[in-house]
Amino acid sequence: MRSIGMRGSVRRAIGSAVAVLAATALLAGCATAPRVDAGTVVTVGIRGGFTTANPAAGAGGGVVDEDIAALTTSGFTTLDADAQPVEDTAYGRAEIVSQEPFRVRYTMADDSAWSDGVPVDQADLLLAWAAGSHGLDDELEVAQPVDEETGELAEGVDPDAIVFDAVDSGLSGTIARADPDGRGITVQFPESTASWEDALRPGIPAHVLARRALDLRDPGAAKRAVVAAIESRDRAALAPLSLAWTRDWRFTEMPEDTGLLVASGPYRIASIEPGERVELVANPGYRGLRQPIYERIAIRTLDRSDDLADLLAAGEVDVASASPTAATVRALQGVDGLTIETGQQNRMLQLVLKVRDGLNVSIEDPLVRRALLRTVPREQMVRDLVTPVDPAAGVADSFVFHPLSDDYAPAIAKNGSVAYDVVDTARAEEFLQGAADRVHRVCVLFDPDDRARAAQFELMRASAEEVGIRVESCATKDWEAQLAEPGTWDAALVDVEIGADGRAPVAAEFRTDAADNIAGISDPELDALLDRVRAADGDPSRQTELLTEVDRRLWDLAVGAPLYAPPSIVAVGPGVDGVSRSPLATSVLWNAWAWRPAAPSPSPSGSPAEG
Repeated sequence: MRSIGMRGSVRRAIGSAVAVLAATALLAGCATAPRVDAGTVVTVGIRGGFTTANPAAGAGGGVVDEDIAALTTSGFTTLDADAQPVEDTAYGRAEIVSQEPFRVRYTMADDSAWSDGVPVDQADLLLAWAAGSHGLDDELEVAQPVDEETGELAEGVDPDAIVFDAVDSGLSGTIARADPDGRGITVQFPESTASWEDALRPGIPAHVLARRALDLRDPGAAKRAVVAAIESRDRAALAPLSLAWTRDWRFTEMPEDTGLLVASGPYRIASIEPGERVELVANPGYRGLRQPIYERIAIRTLDRSDDLADLLAAGEVDVASASPTAATVRALQGVDGLTIETGQQNRMLQLVLKVRDGLNVSIEDPLVRRALLRTVPREQMVRDLVTPVDPAAGVADSFVFHPLSDDYAPAIAKNGSVAYDVVDTARAEEFLQGAADRVHRVCVLFDPDDRARAAQFELMRASAEEVGIRVESCATKDWEAQLAEPGTWDAALVDVEIGADGRAPVAAEFRTDAADNIAGISDPELDALLDRVRAADGDPSRQTELLTEVDRRLWDLAVGAPLYAPPSIVAVGPGVDGVSRSPLATSVLWNAWAWRPAAPSPSPSGSPAEG
C-alpha cells in the first residue's frame, strides 16, 4: 500500500483550521462589502519561508505556505469566530443530497472564477477529488513514493505511475460523479461525516495543470481533458497530471510560468524574494465573502523571534506573530504604541515514544516507556518555558482535547492522566526493575534550532538520569524527514495540529498503519475505539465519550505524553486595525483580508491633526 507521507497532524495540512476566516459583518452576508484601499500595504513578520503554492501536496509545505494558500484559494464555507461554518455562496454551494448512502453535491457559482478569468468549474472539483481521495492512485509497495525534497517520484517508482501525493482531506474512500450541468460533482462518502462541507477545496486550476502536463493551451480543451481523464481512468493522461500536480507548484522564487500563480481567493501572489519576502496583491476578480481592504500584504520571513521588537519599533514590520520567549515579550512591551496579545496556539506539543522500530530496542518495552514517562518534568517545562509568556498556561493532560476545549476538563478527570501529574522516580524505578533489559537508552529527535525543544530535552535528560535512563540527543535539522524513518529515534518532540473543534486527529496519529502513525503503534482495542468514534459522527455526545476512552487507552499504552499548548504572541503596530489572535487559526493571517489601515488619531483639541 502506498503512503501519503508524514503530513496531516504533525506537519500542518490545509483543513478546517486553515479555513478559520471570520469577520462577523462580512460572514453575515453584508451587501456593502468593503472595497480595496488603493495603495495600502501591510507588512507581516512570520517565522518560516515560502516553499510551495500547493501545500496540499504531501511532499512539502509549511506554515507560510498554508497561510498564503488560505488567502489565495476559496472554499464552500468559512468559519466564523465561534468555529461555525458559514456558506460562501458567491463561490459555490455544498449540499447533502442523500443520507443513505451519504452523498454531497458540490456546485460552483455561475460567476466563480480564477484570477485569470477562467471559470472555477466541474474540472477543478474533479481534480480536487482525484488528488484528495487517492481514488485513482496506483497501489505501490513503497513507503514514500515521492521525494520530499524535489516533489519528483522516488527512485524505483514506475515513471508512469499515477501518484497524487496529497495530504488526507477526508475524501479517502469516496466516489465522485460529474453532474450533467457541468458545474458540479456529487461525492459519495463511505459514511456520514461532519467535515463534508470542507472536504473539497479546489486549490490547483485544472486548466493550468493540463496545459503543463498535457500541453493543452486552450482552457476549455484543457478542462475537458482533465474531466475525461478522471472519468475514463486514462492512465496515459493521469500519470503526467498527477506528477505535475505534486511537483510543479513547488517553487521558492517567481516562476517563469505565471499560470502557476493563478488564484481563486481574495489575494494572489505578486512577487517572491527567495527566503525573504512574499507579496500578495488583492485579486480584482474575487467575488466571495472575504473582500480584502489592504491592496497588498507583504509577508516577511523572520529568522528569529528576538528581532520582533526592533523590526516593529523601526516600522519595518506592521504585524508580527511568533512562538515567543519571555525575553521577546519583555522587548515588545518596551516598544511604544504596540498592541500585544498572548495565548495558546491551536497546537499541542507532544512527546511521542516508539512502540516498535525504535533506535534502541528497550523503548519497545512498555515498562521502560512507563518509567520514562514518570520522569518527564512536564510541570517544570511549563513553568520555565511557557508561563513567563502566558501566565494562564498549564500542563496538557489529554492526547485528544485542547486545554481550551469544553471537553477537556471532563476528559482528564477520567483518562488516567493523573498518574503522570508529577515526576515519580520511585514508581519509575519499580517499572525498570521488571523490564527485560538492564541498560536503558532513549534517543530523542527534535529540531536543534528550536531553543524551547533543546530546553525540553535537557530537562528530560536530567530527570531521567535519576532513575538510570540515559537520554541522548538525535537532534537534526532534517528532523521532520526523520520522523517517518524506522530505527532512527526512540522519542520525538513534535507539534500536533488541533482542529477547529478543539480535537487532535488521533486516528491519523495512532490507528494501525495510519500515514502519521510515527509511533508504530498497532493496538486492536484502540483501532476498535477509533472505528466507533467514526461511526458516531452524527452523535456529538457519544463521540466525545468514545474519544475520552481513546484518550485513556493512549495513556495506558504509554505511547507518549501531551506536554502543553505552545504559547503565541501577536504584536500589532499603531497603523493597523482589525488584527486579532485566534487559538483556532493557523497564524495571525487568519483574517488578514479584513485588516484595515488605522484611522488617524484626533489632535488633543479635537480638531484634525495637521500634516
